[in-house]
Amino acid sequence: MIGTIWGAAIVGAVVSLAWLGWRRGGPVAVLVVLTLHALSQGHHVDDAGIVYAFAENLAAGHGLVPQPGAPVVEGVSDPLWLALLVPGAFFGEVSAWASLLQAGLMIFVILGVGRLASRVVGPDDPRAAVGVAQLATATSGVVFAWTTAGLEGALMAALLVGVAWAAVARAGVLVLAGVMLCAWVRPEGAVAGLGVALAGIALHKDWKAVVYPAVGAAVGLFFLHGVRFGLLGTLAPTSALAKLGTPSWRYVLAGLVYAGTASVLAGLPALVLGWVRTDAPRRWLLPVILALGTGLLLAVASGGDWMRHGRYLTPYLPVVFALGVPPLVAGWREHPLCRVGLVLAVATGVGVAVDAAWRPTVPVDHGLRRGALYAEVGRSACGETSVATPDIGGVIWRYPQVRVLDFAGLIDQDAAERRHAPGYWPDRLAAERPAVLDLHDSWAARTGLDDAVLEQLGYRILARREGVSEVGDPTLWIRADCAGALSPVAEAMVGQWSRVGSGAAWELGSKGAGSGDTTGP
Repeated sequence: MIGTIWGAAIVGAVVSLAWLGWRRGGPVAVLVVLTLHALSQGHHVDDAGIVYAFAENLAAGHGLVPQPGAPVVEGVSDPLWLALLVPGAFFGEVSAWASLLQAGLMIFVILGVGRLASRVVGPDDPRAAVGVAQLATATSGVVFAWTTAGLEGALMAALLVGVAWAAVARAGVLVLAGVMLCAWVRPEGAVAGLGVALAGIALHKDWKAVVYPAVGAAVGLFFLHGVRFGLLGTLAPTSALAKLGTPSWRYVLAGLVYAGTASVLAGLPALVLGWVRTDAPRRWLLPVILALGTGLLLAVASGGDWMRHGRYLTPYLPVVFALGVPPLVAGWREHPLCRVGLVLAVATGVGVAVDAAWRPTVPVDHGLRRGALYAEVGRSACGETSVATPDIGGVIWRYPQVRVLDFAGLIDQDAAERRHAPGYWPDRLAAERPAVLDLHDSWAARTGLDDAVLEQLGYRILARREGVSEVGDPTLWIRADCAGALSPVAEAMVGQWSRVGSGAAWELGSKGAGSGDTTGP
């Protein structure tokens, strides 16, 4: 069914282009978005698996839990996106449904960028500015990477574009509703919506209109936190608590590096280089600063993120392109830097899109392969399926039978609140005794679980990949009292993991899992 809808959407886009012609950038941008989303469907990041697991458990009547029988916990930080995924979970197509939703939301974004750009161009500016702004959005690698990832990027981008357009159009009620919805998408959503609304208001300078986004932010936060506290007894999602670091200069520095890297990947320095040299009216200056500044400020406040390609800047870029590209188009002939800036920005966007497609940020397939390994090793050697690992998305989504102890604390409220306490993780392991441990990158240091501690706790090394990481050798541990022999399938999986990790497809062949399929239960 989902494939049929995709086919109809692409055919419809092609027919529309044939009818509209290629004179404007909007139809081309829509076709680019549809094509990219059709090609990338299913290639979602591992964290999306967490949202899918919660959506499927809600649809199945288990409640707000990561796995059937687990304690109720808000292990996602995008509740509105989760709610939108539940209908797809009813039909067992949550991943495909997410892809379809993302594509639809991005078409709305492209149309919204066109409407917003048409509101800010002056009567003497070329109409091509609208189409170029839409094309800049469609070809941005940062936007592509995080609106096809299975997370809330496309939804947040659509809401921010809608809020900006409503603010420019002086539609106060729509601004209020949009900012309220932003508060339900991400923890910083209310601030994001407020900042973008101010960018729109700055164009007509009717500052009394700020009451609408302010009320929207207040109502959205009050309703969200009120429901959360009433149902869960907490004011913040567990996943957000787990990601908070200890405030320090290192935390701020990490955020600055992340925000700076994201802006370079987005091609924003090139856009700014050309934009500042135009003779266009300066009515664009304050709105661009407000929209872009809000995104960069919140990226800094996040303390950075390990995910490449600029996740936290993504939702703001369509608004920035709608407000900032028209001056470049207006000064295209008079100022060479405008041409250089726009070409470099588009080239950067395409380059990052290629990189995002070639090297996606920890795809959910990694988690699916790990889940298969944990299940088979635990079942054959220990007679139970349990694991302690920081990468849980694909595992809890497709392998609900594997009991998971989450080192990152995203789905574990106790771990989210106390994980930094001295001796916390050794005590948890001693009490719960998971069959398998997966420690890679810097997780051994973060949890205080070095080799000596784990051996004292009764674990032995199952496999170790040496020299592949600068911050710690990836190591699989197994409980020392597991006396069972690994099955041939488990042996093959451990061998593949030892050679290539979970970043490459495992070809087990006839001596392994029979069909060689290790991506499902």
